[in-house]
Amino acid sequence: AGIFQSAAEVTGYVNKNGDQYQPAAKPGDIRFADINDDGVIDDKDRSIIGHGLPDFLYSLNATLRYKQFDLTLFFNGVAGNDIYNEVDNIINSFDSRGFNTKLDFYDTRWHGEGTSTTTPRATFLDGNNNRRTSDRYVQNGSYLRLRNAMIGYNLPSGMLNRAGFTQARIYASAQNLFTFTKYKGFDPELYTNDNLSNYGDLGVGIDMGTYPPSRTFTFGVQLSF
Repeated sequence: AGIFQSAAEVTGYVNKNGDQYQPAAKPGDIRFADINDDGVIDDKDRSIIGHGLPDFLYSLNATLRYKQFDLTLFFNGVAGNDIYNEVDNIINSFDSRGFNTKLDFYDTRWHGEGTSTTTPRATFLDGNNNRRTSDRYVQNGSYLRLRNAMIGYNLPSGMLNRAGFTQARIYASAQNLFTFTKYKGFDPELYTNDNLSNYGDLGVGIDMGTYPPSRTFTFGVQLSF
């Protein structure tokens, strides 16, 4: 629900009885919403804020040929899922003991009225519990990845006969070349086993720091005698 910009906003954020919703908050803290409108912000305000499983998975494999050249492309992706970015939850703060703070969080933090409406203040003593689970860390997990691309060239037969070969092909391939996604974490393709070890069945869709797959390049020559 935004960032408190002043002490007046903190004290003015009250329920129907005039009681403060977040009495421990300070300017620069996150303003949380009373979802069920019962006058208190607590666990009863929890609601479904995302879906860890995609609506569908898809892939595309295409091969194109032109004269001596050939090109093979393999795409895959998912759509309709959300990711809870737990990594951002940890490193976008100053009270996560043992972890570094992300530079972007420091640069865009609230440090005075009007300085930020999205990033809270930097504090080691977070009485407002700004890191509590909320939709702040829920992001679109859909992606399209060029998983594999290969281009090849078959040498002309006249050249092969003189060299004593029946077939010769030069090729280059790349894996994990491009990923198109709106997700802001390391990688939208989560490895479920890593997450399940921390959260059980609830780990689906939670990013605990999945390392992105390596981009690999291969060059080669295929010869037939």
